Amino acid sequence: MAIYLNSDILLNDSASEAVSVLEKIPSPWLASARRCCVAAWQGPALHSKEQWGKFFTQAREGGHWGEVYSLDIFLFRGLCFADMPPFLIGHGGWDNWMIYSNRIKGINVIDVSADLSVVHCDHGYSYAKGNTGPTRRDGALEKYNQGLVGGEEKLFHLGHATHELRNGTVQPRRNWSLRMRNLQLWETCFPKQRWWWLPLRRVFHPIWKRWLTRTIQEENWKCRTTRIPFR
Repeated sequence: MAIYLNSDILLNDSASEAVSVLEKIPSPWLASARRCCVAAWQGPALHSKEQWGKFFTQAREGGHWGEVYSLDIFLFRGLCFADMPPFLIGHGGWDNWMIYSNRIKGINVIDVSADLSVVHCDHGYSYAKGNTGPTRRDGALEKYNQGLVGGEEKLFHLGHATHELRNGTVQPRRNWSLRMRNLQLWETCFPKQRWWWLPLRRVFHPIWKRWLTRTIQEENWKCRTTRIPFR
Protein backbone atom coordinates (compact mmCIF):
# COMPACT_ATOMS: atom_id res chain seq x y z
CA MET A 1 0.00 0.00 0.00
CA ALA A 2 1.22 3.51 -0.82
CA ILE A 3 0.12 7.02 0.05
CA TYR A 4 0.68 10.33 -1.75
CA LEU A 5 -0.13 13.79 -0.44
CA ASN A 6 0.78 17.33 -1.39
CA SER A 7 3.10 19.34 0.85
CA ASP A 8 0.26 21.65 1.94
CA ILE A 9 -1.68 18.76 3.50
CA LEU A 10 -1.62 17.86 7.21
CA LEU A 11 -2.99 14.67 8.79
CA ASN A 12 -3.78 13.60 12.33
CA ASP A 13 -4.10 10.19 13.98
CA SER A 14 -7.17 9.36 11.91
CA ALA A 15 -4.79 8.59 9.03
CA SER A 16 -3.28 5.56 10.77
CA GLU A 17 -6.77 4.31 11.65
CA ALA A 18 -7.93 4.62 8.05
CA VAL A 19 -4.79 2.92 6.75
CA SER A 20 -5.29 -0.03 9.10
CA VAL A 21 -8.74 -0.60 7.57
CA LEU A 22 -7.69 -0.09 3.95
CA GLU A 23 -4.76 -2.49 4.28
CA LYS A 24 -7.23 -5.34 4.74
CA ILE A 25 -8.96 -4.68 1.42
CA PRO A 26 -7.83 -6.79 -1.56
CA SER A 27 -6.15 -4.80 -4.32
CA PRO A 28 -6.43 -3.03 -6.63
CA TRP A 29 -8.14 0.07 -5.29
CA LEU A 30 -7.70 3.83 -5.09
CA ALA A 31 -8.79 6.00 -2.16
CA SER A 32 -8.95 9.73 -1.53
CA ALA A 33 -10.56 12.19 0.86
CA ARG A 34 -12.17 15.58 0.71
CA ARG A 35 -10.06 18.24 2.34
CA CYS A 36 -10.90 20.75 5.04
CA CYS A 37 -9.47 24.14 4.06
CA VAL A 38 -8.04 26.55 6.63
CA ALA A 39 -6.10 29.80 6.48
CA ALA A 40 -2.33 29.42 6.39
CA TRP A 41 -1.07 28.61 9.89
CA GLN A 42 0.19 31.73 11.64
CA GLY A 43 1.13 30.18 14.96
CA PRO A 44 4.38 28.65 16.20
CA ALA A 45 5.94 25.54 14.75
CA LEU A 46 3.93 22.47 15.69
CA HIS A 47 6.32 20.48 17.85
CA SER A 48 4.20 19.10 20.68
CA LYS A 49 1.09 16.95 20.69
CA GLU A 50 -0.78 19.80 22.38
CA GLN A 51 0.12 22.23 19.59
CA TRP A 52 -1.03 19.76 16.96
CA GLY A 53 -4.25 19.21 18.89
CA LYS A 54 -4.90 22.96 19.00
CA PHE A 55 -4.27 23.26 15.29
CA PHE A 56 -6.77 20.54 14.38
CA THR A 57 -9.33 21.94 16.81
CA GLN A 58 -9.10 25.30 15.05
CA ALA A 59 -9.40 23.55 11.69
CA ARG A 60 -12.51 21.70 12.81
CA GLU A 61 -14.19 24.82 14.18
CA GLY A 62 -13.08 27.37 11.59
CA GLY A 63 -12.38 25.35 8.46
CA HIS A 64 -14.61 24.74 5.47
CA TRP A 65 -14.99 21.89 3.02
CA GLY A 66 -12.94 22.13 -0.12
CA GLU A 67 -14.36 21.62 -3.59
CA VAL A 68 -15.30 18.08 -4.49
CA TYR A 69 -12.88 18.04 -7.42
CA SER A 70 -9.85 19.29 -5.45
CA LEU A 71 -7.94 16.24 -4.20
CA ASP A 72 -4.51 16.43 -2.61
CA ILE A 73 -4.16 12.94 -1.17
CA PHE A 74 -4.34 9.42 -2.58
CA LEU A 75 -3.95 6.01 -1.03
CA PHE A 76 -3.67 3.02 -3.33
CA ARG A 77 -2.61 -0.56 -3.75
CA GLY A 78 -1.97 -2.70 -6.80
CA LEU A 79 -2.01 0.21 -9.26
CA CYS A 80 0.38 1.32 -11.99
CA PHE A 81 0.43 4.88 -13.31
CA ALA A 82 2.66 4.32 -16.34
CA ASP A 83 -0.07 5.74 -18.59
CA MET A 84 -0.30 9.00 -16.65
CA PRO A 85 -0.08 12.03 -18.98
CA PRO A 86 2.77 14.55 -18.46
CA PHE A 87 0.83 16.91 -16.19
CA LEU A 88 2.36 20.17 -14.98
CA ILE A 89 3.21 20.12 -11.28
CA GLY A 90 1.23 22.54 -9.15
CA HIS A 91 -1.74 22.75 -11.49
CA GLY A 92 -5.14 21.08 -11.43
CA GLY A 93 -6.51 18.22 -13.45
CA TRP A 94 -4.07 15.45 -12.61
CA ASP A 95 -6.00 14.42 -9.48
CA ASN A 96 -9.24 14.23 -11.46
CA TRP A 97 -7.46 12.03 -14.00
CA MET A 98 -6.56 9.65 -11.16
CA ILE A 99 -10.23 9.08 -10.42
CA TYR A 100 -11.26 8.91 -14.07
CA SER A 101 -8.48 6.55 -15.12
CA ASN A 102 -9.32 4.00 -12.48
CA ARG A 103 -13.09 4.19 -12.88
CA ILE A 104 -12.88 3.39 -16.60
CA LYS A 105 -10.66 0.43 -15.73
CA GLY A 106 -13.31 -0.91 -13.36
CA ILE A 107 -11.16 -0.32 -10.27
CA ASN A 108 -12.91 0.58 -7.02
CA VAL A 109 -12.49 4.17 -5.85
CA ILE A 110 -13.03 4.72 -2.12
CA ASP A 111 -14.10 7.99 -0.53
CA VAL A 112 -12.54 8.04 2.94
CA SER A 113 -13.59 11.59 3.85
CA ALA A 114 -15.75 10.52 6.78
CA ASP A 115 -12.92 8.71 8.60
CA LEU A 116 -9.76 10.46 7.41
CA SER A 117 -9.21 14.08 8.45
CA VAL A 118 -7.35 16.01 5.78
CA VAL A 119 -6.39 19.65 6.37
CA HIS A 120 -5.35 21.87 3.50
CA CYS A 121 -3.53 25.11 4.29
CA ASP A 122 -4.95 27.64 1.87
CA HIS A 123 -2.55 29.55 -0.35
CA GLY A 124 -2.62 31.70 -3.43
CA TYR A 125 -1.80 30.76 -7.00
CA SER A 126 0.31 33.74 -7.95
CA TYR A 127 3.09 31.32 -8.93
CA ALA A 128 1.07 30.30 -11.99
CA LYS A 129 1.49 32.58 -14.98
CA GLY A 130 -1.67 33.58 -16.79
CA ASN A 131 -4.17 33.36 -13.92
CA THR A 132 -6.51 36.35 -13.75
CA GLY A 133 -6.09 36.70 -9.98
CA PRO A 134 -4.02 35.34 -7.08
CA THR A 135 -6.84 33.08 -5.92
CA ARG A 136 -7.95 31.89 -9.37
CA ARG A 137 -6.78 28.95 -11.43
CA ASP A 138 -7.91 29.85 -14.93
CA GLY A 139 -4.69 30.45 -16.84
CA ALA A 140 -3.12 28.65 -19.77
CA LEU A 141 -1.18 26.23 -17.55
CA GLU A 142 -4.37 25.08 -15.85
CA LYS A 143 -6.07 24.66 -19.22
CA TYR A 144 -3.08 22.67 -20.47
CA ASN A 145 -3.52 20.14 -17.65
CA GLN A 146 -7.26 19.95 -18.23
CA GLY A 147 -6.59 19.33 -21.91
CA LEU A 148 -4.46 16.33 -21.01
CA VAL A 149 -7.39 14.89 -19.08
CA GLY A 150 -9.45 15.00 -22.26
CA GLY A 151 -12.24 17.45 -21.57
CA GLU A 152 -14.46 18.62 -18.73
CA GLU A 153 -16.57 15.47 -18.89
CA LYS A 154 -13.52 13.52 -17.71
CA LEU A 155 -12.76 15.73 -14.68
CA PHE A 156 -13.88 13.05 -12.23
CA HIS A 157 -13.97 13.58 -8.46
CA LEU A 158 -15.15 11.95 -5.24
CA GLY A 159 -18.73 12.07 -6.46
CA HIS A 160 -17.62 9.22 -8.76
CA ALA A 161 -16.35 7.06 -5.89
CA THR A 162 -17.81 3.55 -5.84
CA HIS A 163 -17.26 2.92 -2.12
CA GLU A 164 -16.85 4.88 1.09
CA LEU A 165 -15.07 4.34 4.37
CA ARG A 166 -17.32 5.27 7.27
CA ASN A 167 -17.04 4.28 10.94
CA GLY A 168 -14.22 1.88 10.18
CA THR A 169 -16.07 -0.03 7.45
CA VAL A 170 -15.77 0.12 3.67
CA GLN A 171 -19.14 -0.19 1.97
CA PRO A 172 -20.49 0.32 -1.56
CA ARG A 173 -22.07 3.71 -2.16
CA ARG A 174 -25.75 3.73 -3.05
CA ASN A 175 -26.68 7.38 -3.23
CA TRP A 176 -28.30 9.54 -5.89
CA SER A 177 -25.04 11.16 -6.91
CA LEU A 178 -23.34 7.92 -7.92
CA ARG A 179 -26.22 6.90 -10.20
CA MET A 180 -25.80 10.11 -12.16
CA ARG A 181 -22.01 9.83 -12.28
CA ASN A 182 -22.17 6.20 -13.43
CA LEU A 183 -24.39 7.29 -16.29
CA GLN A 184 -21.83 9.92 -17.27
CA LEU A 185 -19.11 7.28 -17.07
CA TRP A 186 -21.09 5.08 -19.44
CA GLU A 187 -21.36 7.98 -21.90
CA THR A 188 -17.61 8.52 -21.73
CA CYS A 189 -16.78 4.85 -22.26
CA PHE A 190 -19.18 4.38 -25.18
CA PRO A 191 -19.03 7.59 -27.27
CA LYS A 192 -20.29 5.75 -30.37
CA GLN A 193 -23.65 5.30 -28.68
CA ARG A 194 -24.32 9.05 -28.69
CA TRP A 195 -26.27 8.75 -31.95
CA TRP A 196 -29.27 7.50 -29.97
CA TRP A 197 -28.43 8.69 -26.47
CA LEU A 198 -28.10 12.44 -27.13
CA PRO A 199 -31.49 12.76 -28.91
CA LEU A 200 -33.08 10.89 -26.03
CA ARG A 201 -31.45 13.21 -23.53
CA ARG A 202 -32.78 16.25 -25.40
CA VAL A 203 -36.30 14.87 -25.12
CA PHE A 204 -35.93 14.40 -21.37
CA HIS A 205 -33.80 17.52 -20.86
CA PRO A 206 -35.95 19.02 -18.03
CA ILE A 207 -35.73 15.78 -16.06
CA TRP A 208 -32.02 15.44 -16.81
CA LYS A 209 -31.38 19.01 -15.64
CA ARG A 210 -33.20 18.46 -12.34
CA TRP A 211 -31.31 15.20 -11.84
CA LEU A 212 -27.97 16.92 -12.43
CA THR A 213 -28.92 19.78 -10.08
CA ARG A 214 -29.80 17.33 -7.34
CA THR A 215 -26.51 15.51 -7.88
CA ILE A 216 -24.44 18.69 -7.60
CA GLN A 217 -26.31 19.71 -4.44
CA GLU A 218 -25.65 16.31 -2.87
CA GLU A 219 -21.96 16.55 -3.65
CA ASN A 220 -21.59 20.12 -2.36
CA TRP A 221 -20.56 19.56 1.23
CA LYS A 222 -20.24 23.31 1.73
CA CYS A 223 -24.03 23.37 2.06
CA ARG A 224 -23.93 20.99 5.00
CA THR A 225 -24.31 22.34 8.51
CA THR A 226 -22.51 19.48 10.21
CA ARG A 227 -19.11 20.14 11.71
CA ILE A 228 -15.96 18.89 10.07
CA PRO A 229 -15.89 15.26 11.32
CA PHE A 230 -12.38 15.09 12.70
CA ARG A 231 -11.74 11.92 14.64
